[in-house]
Amino acid sequence: MSKSKSNPLLLAPPKEAAAILGISPRLLWQLTKNGEIACVRIGTGKRKRVRYAHSDLDEFVKNNTHVSPKYSR
Repeated sequence: MSKSKSNPLLLAPPKEAAAILGISPRLLWQLTKNGEIACVRIGTGKRKRVRYAHSDLDEFVKNNTHVSPKYSR
């Protein structure tokens, strides 16, 4: 499977997910730990990986978007 903007990978690694949201990987991990962003855990033991579904990142943005009354009509 090749990466392209028209066909992104289903799951993003933490660095890529943080870049998509414009936050640091450390803040992403804190939000994940607090249950504010869903993640997918793959594997067990030392080879366990954490990935983020693009749909979950979109949902996080949607749920945390606030319009200031100053700019609403």
